[in-house]
Amino acid sequence: MQLAMKNTGADKAALILPNGNQWEIAATSAIDNSGVEQAIDLSSATLDENSDILPLKIVECVKNLLKPVIVRDIAQKGDWDSDSYILKYEPQSVLCWPVLDGGNLVGILYLENRLTARVFTRERLQLLNLLCSQAAICLQNALLYKKYQDYNQQLERSLVKISRTEAQLAEQKQMLQAILDVAPIWIWMVNPRGKVQFVNKTFCQDVGAPLSAFLAVDHYKDILGEDAAGCLVSDAACLAQDLPHYSSEILRFVDGKQHYLEVTKVQLKNSQGETIGIIGLGVDATDRKQAEELLQEQNQQLEQTLKDLQQAQLQIVQSEKMSALGNLVAGVAHEINNPIGFISGNLSEAKRSLEDVIEHLEFYRSDAPKSEIADHAQEIDLDYLLEDLPKMIDSMEVGCDRICSISTSLRTFSRGDKDYKVPFNIHEGIDSAILILK
Repeated sequence: MQLAMKNTGADKAALILPNGNQWEIAATSAIDNSGVEQAIDLSSATLDENSDILPLKIVECVKNLLKPVIVRDIAQKGDWDSDSYILKYEPQSVLCWPVLDGGNLVGILYLENRLTARVFTRERLQLLNLLCSQAAICLQNALLYKKYQDYNQQLERSLVKISRTEAQLAEQKQMLQAILDVAPIWIWMVNPRGKVQFVNKTFCQDVGAPLSAFLAVDHYKDILGEDAAGCLVSDAACLAQDLPHYSSEILRFVDGKQHYLEVTKVQLKNSQGETIGIIGLGVDATDRKQAEELLQEQNQQLEQTLKDLQQAQLQIVQSEKMSALGNLVAGVAHEINNPIGFISGNLSEAKRSLEDVIEHLEFYRSDAPKSEIADHAQEIDLDYLLEDLPKMIDSMEVGCDRICSISTSLRTFSRGDKDYKVPFNIHEGIDSAILILK
C-alpha cells in the first residue's frame, strides 16, 4: 500500500479485504501536511461503519462491477457528487482499483490526493496495474496462509477440546464404574453375538471370575458353562422384541449353590436405531424364592391341619349328636314307659274285675237263686267294680293319648328337610318342642 502511494502520487490509501460475507477495511495510511505518513488502525472495521473514511458508493461500484473507478478532477465528479465523503472532504483525485486473481475479487485498493487534481496519469495507472497483479498473488497467499493458521489454531483447539473431553469421559467412566461396582445387583452388557462388553464387580464376585476373564472370551457361555443355556434363551427373546424382557434364570455361584435370579434385559441401540448390544440387570432372589417355597409348604401343612381339625370337629359333633340323641331317646322312652306302666297295671286289675263281672253274669244265665247271686255280688264287691272299672278305662285312655301326643310331637320335631319351601305351623312346632322338653 505504501508502494502504491509512492508510485501514484496519492496522499491517502486504504486496503479493503473480504472477511466471510462482509468487506472490511484492513488498513489505511495517510500523509499529513508535513509529509509524514500516518497509519490509521481501524481494527478491521466494516465498510458500513466507516462512511466517514471512504466514499462507499465508489467502493460498492468497484465491488459490483469489478472495474476501476477513476476521478481525475473533483470538479468533474459527476455520478459521485451525492457521496457524503466526497461532499465533506472534496478530494481532488480519487482512484479505486479492484485487486483480481484469476477473475476473482480478492481486495480493493483505494487511493486519493486531497490537494492535486489529475494525479493518476496513464503511466501511473499502468504501474498500479502491475502492482495490483502482484498484490493479488500476495493477498491470495496471505489469505491462504491465514486460513492455514486459522485451521491450525482451530485444530489445536479441537485437539485440546477432544483431550479434555476424553479426560472427562475417562473420569465419568471411572466414576460410573465405581457406582456400578458397589451396586448389590448384577449389571452387564454384551453385544448381539454374546461377547461381554462390561460386567460389574458383584457379577464377577458371585461367579468367581475376574473382569479380564469375561473380556478375553468370545462368548460369556465359556465362563458360565451349562448355566448359560437359560441366559441364551432370554437373550434371543430380548433381541426379538423392542420392549424390556423379564425372565427368571438359575445360575451356580462361587459358593457351589444354585441361585435364582430375576433378570431384566433391554436392547441397546445406536443413533441409527441399530441394535448394538444387550444391557442386563439381575437381582438375586434366592432368599425370597426359598421363603416363598417354605411359606407354600407351611400353607399346605396348615391346610392339612385344618382338614384334620374339621374332621375331628365333625366326629365330635357326630358324637355329641349321638349323645344328645341317646338322651332324647332315653327321655322319650321314660315318657312313654310311664303311661305304658300304669296302662299295664290297670289292665291286670281291669282283667280281674272283668272276670268277676263275667262270673257274676254267669249266675244270671244259670238261673241261680237270688240269694246266691246276692252273696256273689257281695263277695266280688260288685258296686265298687262297677264304679272303678270305667275309671280304669278312662285312665288307660289318658295314657294312650299321652303316648300318641309324644309320637306326634316327635314326628313334628324331627321332620325331614326339603330343597323347597313347604307350609309349616309354627305353633305346632313350638308345642312339640315344649312337650319333648317336659
